[in-house]
Amino acid sequence: MFITAWLCAKPKSKFVLVLCESMVSGHKVNLIRERLAEKMEFMQFDPYAQVMAYYKERKKIRSIKDWRGENAYTKGYNDKEVGEPIRKMQ
Repeated sequence: MFITAWLCAKPKSKFVLVLCESMVSGHKVNLIRERLAEKMEFMQFDPYAQVMAYYKERKKIRSIKDWRGENAYTKGYNDKEVGEPIRKMQ
């Protein structure tokens, strides 16, 4: 009986779609990250406040099984390893 449950179990997805929110103005951005990675925190230009703002992950929206690509929003701004402090933008 337990073997049947194990054979019918769905595989976990590798990626999740998450909602990230600006700490300055509340501007929201959807990004994709690995399921086992730390929560996202990054610097990005905030169109509402017209400044570089700190964004934090707010919630998981859905799972994504297979995804190949990169987030255009964080490209160049989020070149840090997990746990490394965010560098100042110039």
